[in-house]
Amino acid sequence: MAPDLETVRLQVDDTDSETYVRDSLALGDVFVTVYRLESLSSEDALDRIVLGFMAWCVNRPGAKR
Repeated sequence: MAPDLETVRLQVDDTDSETYVRDSLALGDVFVTVYRLESLSSEDALDRIVLGFMAWCVNRPGAKR
């Protein structure tokens, strides 16, 4: 995938596709390019990233619960 695309459309099945919009996730002067579902706001996309990371932390082998 070309790194300068503003949107990406991916086929989901034979009749449906999803559009992803280019966005940036930044901390200080460091950033990473992410593609979020067009239907999600930036806040919703960040919430999903955080929840996924929290679930990974809790469910990894040897994690304290």
